[in-house]
Amino acid sequence: MRLFGEIRRQLDYKTGWNGGTLAVADRWFPPPTCSDRGTVKPELGLRERTFACEHCGLEMDRDLNAAINLQQYVDPEWPDDAKTGRGADQKTGPGRWL
Repeated sequence: MRLFGEIRRQLDYKTGWNGGTLAVADRWFPPPTCSDRGTVKPELGLRERTFACEHCGLEMDRDLNAAINLQQYVDPEWPDDAKTGRGADQKTGPGRWL
């Protein structure tokens, strides 16, 4: 755990040094939440690689769904059309997140 504390300290220092802001989410954020509707799924096992919302029918990779939830946590005004699963350069296809 000490290593992660050092990484966090350096991230905080360097983002402030470069004029940025470090947003820190709680360790358990987000729970399995639909990035489209915000509904919480009761459980999502570690072997389940696809998030499926029973309410709106959204299905996507669980990590991509969590990344969208984190982006919305940092920037609630994040545009809905950015949920296409494409990279920031709009050249990276869906499912090719590294």
